[in-house]
Amino acid sequence: MFALTVLLVCVQPDDSVLAVGMVDGLLSIQHRNKASKVAETKRKKVSFHYRLKGKTFNAQKEDLVVTNKRREKMAPYDKLLKRFEHTKALDAAMEPHVRQQTPEVTMGVLQELIRRGVLRPALAGRDTRQLQGILRFIQKHLCKPHFTSTLLDVMGELLDLYEGEIAGNAVLEAQVAQVKVTVDREVAYLRTCCR
Repeated sequence: MFALTVLLVCVQPDDSVLAVGMVDGLLSIQHRNKASKVAETKRKKVSFHYRLKGKTFNAQKEDLVVTNKRREKMAPYDKLLKRFEHTKALDAAMEPHVRQQTPEVTMGVLQELIRRGVLRPALAGRDTRQLQGILRFIQKHLCKPHFTSTLLDVMGELLDLYEGEIAGNAVLEAQVAQVKVTVDREVAYLRTCCR
């Protein structure tokens, strides 16, 4: 079997004639049959059978397969970060199902907020319920070595922003005390390890 290289392909505007020119000087001119043209115009709506054409085809080894990549959907917090809506992005990352099932995602959002220098504005304007969720997250994951430095930065910002509100709220004071106990326990553990 030999391969011919095509130089030129021309098609008549009404698709009645096809002309192909090859490298070796061969010229092929093909005329469409009138009967096939009439049959084509009488064709009814495309049925389900024809829509499947090509979808059930299995490619051979020598075939070049071009895959259609579907566009990945962005998570809500990624969309919000892309639009520079930092407070809403933090809210989306602190949703209970996100922070409990994938704490690394919440950490990634916090780290991105720190990197952009907008952690303080993103944490500002929180109510008691939202602060409880953030403090619970900090207390739960503070002992993980790859989370510690970021969570200490977040805790420092929280204490700076909400010092007065925490002092007047018994629930928040209790949670901050629990975080302090966790930090003290971790420091004692590290001292023991250093010995």
